[in-house]
Amino acid sequence: MKNLVSRISNYRIEDQSLPWLFLGICIAAFGLLIPFLGYYWDDWMTLYFMKTTSNPADFIYGPYRPLHALLDVLEFRLLGPSPLGWHILSLLLRWCSVILVWLTMRRVFPSAKEFANWVAVVFAIYPSFHQQSSALVYRQHWTTYVFFLLSLLFMLDSIRQKGSRQFALLLLSLTTMLAHLLTTEYLVGLETLRPILLWISIPTGKVSWRQKVRNVSLRWLPYLLVGLGFVVWRVFFLNLAEDPNPPVLIFNLLNNPLSTAAGLLRTAIQDLVAVLWTPWADLLSPSILAFTDKFELFSWTLVVFLIPVLLFLWSRISVKKAPKTAGDQGAGILVLGLASLLLGLATSWIVGRQVSSGLFSDRLSIPAMLGASILVALFLFTLIPNRFHRNLVLVVLVSLAIGSHFRQANSYRLNWIRQKDIAWQFHWRAPTLQPGTLVIGDGSLASYLDEYNSAFAINTWYSQTTKSDSPAYWYRSFFSGLHIASPGNFADGATVKADFPGIDFIGNTGQSIIAYYSSESPCWWFLTAADIDNKAVKPDMAAAAAYINLQPIRREVSNELQSLIDIFGPEPGSRWCKVFQQASLASQFGDWGRIRNLWSQASQMGFEPYFGTEYLPIIQAFAYTGEWDTASDLSLHAYELSPKSQSMICAEWTKLAIEFPDKTEQKSAHDLVKNSLSCSD
Repeated sequence: MKNLVSRISNYRIEDQSLPWLFLGICIAAFGLLIPFLGYYWDDWMTLYFMKTTSNPADFIYGPYRPLHALLDVLEFRLLGPSPLGWHILSLLLRWCSVILVWLTMRRVFPSAKEFANWVAVVFAIYPSFHQQSSALVYRQHWTTYVFFLLSLLFMLDSIRQKGSRQFALLLLSLTTMLAHLLTTEYLVGLETLRPILLWISIPTGKVSWRQKVRNVSLRWLPYLLVGLGFVVWRVFFLNLAEDPNPPVLIFNLLNNPLSTAAGLLRTAIQDLVAVLWTPWADLLSPSILAFTDKFELFSWTLVVFLIPVLLFLWSRISVKKAPKTAGDQGAGILVLGLASLLLGLATSWIVGRQVSSGLFSDRLSIPAMLGASILVALFLFTLIPNRFHRNLVLVVLVSLAIGSHFRQANSYRLNWIRQKDIAWQFHWRAPTLQPGTLVIGDGSLASYLDEYNSAFAINTWYSQTTKSDSPAYWYRSFFSGLHIASPGNFADGATVKADFPGIDFIGNTGQSIIAYYSSESPCWWFLTAADIDNKAVKPDMAAAAAYINLQPIRREVSNELQSLIDIFGPEPGSRWCKVFQQASLASQFGDWGRIRNLWSQASQMGFEPYFGTEYLPIIQAFAYTGEWDTASDLSLHAYELSPKSQSMICAEWTKLAIEFPDKTEQKSAHDLVKNSLSCSD
């Protein structure tokens, strides 16, 4: 026992082991739920292009982010459509960026090694960015950071070299600089940090101030020329049909300098609060302290567990020299932190965006995370001089941030379960869709998607597209314009065009399906003319359904099933929604024997409809096979389950009465249903 205590007390973490500690922190924050995560938001758009083309120029962002598109093509060949590999890659890239931040800080401030450790760990978990789980898209932002930080390190290393070695490092630095600019332009503002880093890093010695300015300028000149070349190419020579990020701030300053400057100041104040204060304050907001479910309790258990573990590990890190954050070094750290923060935010301001406003706007904080991490660490180092107390505060903050990221990842996990359910229900109800089909819904298919990403998701599920810019299908929310003058739009065959840059799709409501989700049931309903009487469907959509036919739905399955398995994993087992979708498909084609078999299996397994109208395919199957008593009994069960289904059940029996006017059994069953449900004539 004494030996164990002695070994623990003498345990030390040396510099070479710190990257593994950073990895453990990254895994705790972002990696624990990776096996249960999938695709979200623009992940679907990117995956669609990956699956439909091997030409980087075909990607919509290929012309202005060419390396991004090239990496997409190459990485897809290695990782394929399964989300697991992309989440692992994104985590590893984030970890690499953490290591490079750590190495950069140590190069620039070699006597502040402990401070560099904390800048790295704060950068690793900085709580301003909440979309790490959208791994396919945002892995390229971490790729950009890796290239940028490598370029800085090569630049800093070249300072102390001469001759061919210095030239080689310069080439490597310029190459990785160009690589990050051509991957995404997110860090273009941080390029202006180079003269600051050079000024801090170039030894002064007996060199005069003027001579040092000259030395810094000469070393910065190659980077300045490459940076200016990129800006000129991006702004003036790149011909885009629609520039997604035009430099609106520059034009506004030229046209209205005073009002634009006032607006910029307001934006800057809001964004500084959004990056420096709000993310940390939200770690203890009242809404996350409700402890309303088991997972939330588990996340707080993780936080409580991490605090002593990280405190112990951080106390074991070897500190050979006390950190210095005062005097010239403290001033240099402050200047670097402020410059990194403001320049990181400036990229967003130039294109008229801000961190504190807009959908997905927290992604705009990624470039500012470096400066924010430096300033947060500097603030705590200055405020709390005692090492143990400082470590305790920092460990608590880091643990709370890890808990926050973990809870955020869980919301993505739940959304992926939802998306998998939607995709498989589409497959069961519509195994194949005729190319050119317009899919109409009420809003987007799910949260963590929007309309255009719902469209890309559907195209990815069905794998019918042969040309990337001409998808086989498109998705449109009914209330994004189709509801105007409805149902006339559907009766006349309204034309619908894809409202997405670079995408050529022209559809028609004459070849469309309506996929509807109601709070009454977890099963999706593919509306038909019968749903004009469905009281659980929004009236405008029910009216439009009268003009829908299901001809775009085909029963045969080609490669769609494998496409779903590649993305979502094995097909789920039986449950009611699967039975309902398969029965609805069989009803469309009059396969009554198939429906009866499905109902028999469902009854044996204890599956039952969630809403009365979901009995209709079963009622039809028994009616069309002459078992009228069973059909009427099921109709009464459907009404008892959901009185709102009365209109549809009555309408179905009216149709059956017309089809079987001479059947005595039908008339008897019809009378029973009509009297029990108070059906009108």
